[in-house]
Amino acid sequence: MKQPFVCGHRISLEALLTLYGLVACTVVEGSMMKKLYLEWLEFMVLPKCSAYPGPLSVLMMDNASIHHSAKILELADHFG
Repeated sequence: MKQPFVCGHRISLEALLTLYGLVACTVVEGSMMKKLYLEWLEFMVLPKCSAYPGPLSVLMMDNASIHHSAKILELADHFG
C-alpha cells in the first residue's frame, strides 16, 4: 500500500566542520535566510578562522543562493 508523501517542518543546519570536529553550528526552523546566514558567518564563524594559509583559513560552500553575496567577500576581507 502506497503512503502519501507528507511534508513536515523544514529544518536548516549550517556547520563549520574541521578535521578536528565541529567548531560552529546553527539550526533554524524553515529555510536559512541570507541575513541570518551572514550574521552566523560574521559572529560565529569568521572570528574563529585565520588568514590564509593558517588553520581554518579556507571556507567551502555549496551553490546555494544565500552563498552568492558581495557581503560574504567583504566579511572575508575584513577578517583576513
